[in-house]
Amino acid sequence: MKNKEQEIMIKSDKPAEHNITFHDKDDKEIGRLEWGTGVLVFKGAIDESAKVFFKCIKNYIDPYINTKEK
Repeated sequence: MKNKEQEIMIKSDKPAEHNITFHDKDDKEIGRLEWGTGVLVFKGAIDESAKVFFKCIKNYIDPYINTKEK
């Protein structure tokens, strides 16, 4: 079973829609970054969304940092 906190998914292929949504472990949306109006706007629980975001990218950043330290 995949860990939902570590998945990145593109749910729409509409070229004009470039929103980033953050979901909790139950797949409930907890935050959204939108810039469809030309202005970047965040809506939702910013602290919880940041935790989800950093948990996700940590898996990509840690190996990069470890290879640079050697």
